[in-house]
Amino acid sequence: MPNGNTLIADTVGDRVVEVSPQKEIVWKLTDVRPYDVERLANGNTLVCDQRSKRERVVEFDPSGKVVWEYPTPNSPFDADRLANGNTLITERNKHRVIEVDRDGNIVFQIDNLNAPSDADRLPNGHTLIAENGAVREFDRQGRQCWMRAVAWAVEVNRY
Repeated sequence: MPNGNTLIADTVGDRVVEVSPQKEIVWKLTDVRPYDVERLANGNTLVCDQRSKRERVVEFDPSGKVVWEYPTPNSPFDADRLANGNTLITERNKHRVIEVDRDGNIVFQIDNLNAPSDADRLPNGHTLIAENGAVREFDRQGRQCWMRAVAWAVEVNRY
């Protein structure tokens, strides 16, 4: 992170921890089963929480208070807060990637994916998706732009 600390989604430990370069835990969030975590520009933390019977993408303020939540019983594996304030969510068990606004409305959706693990919004507005068997790019209308076959892609980066 910009302050030199590392934010960790400790899935099996049911917690998110922020660790300083001196290896000290300087912030902790418990009672979550995090699969992905992102520190937002406003200081809040966005978490894909796969806690049984409470799967969701949730934003916590620094005190641990929930300030936004999108319930999804579809194994959220990745969530990114976009520049427009919406959230891009990879729903592995629903085989899709969605973009939701602050009110929870789906404003963009790509279906029929094969166990997607990660999605990133590219500078050109397209969406890059890692899934079982391929990495694919889709335009804003949901049309596939290109595909690269791979054994199992779990992460993509927009850089």
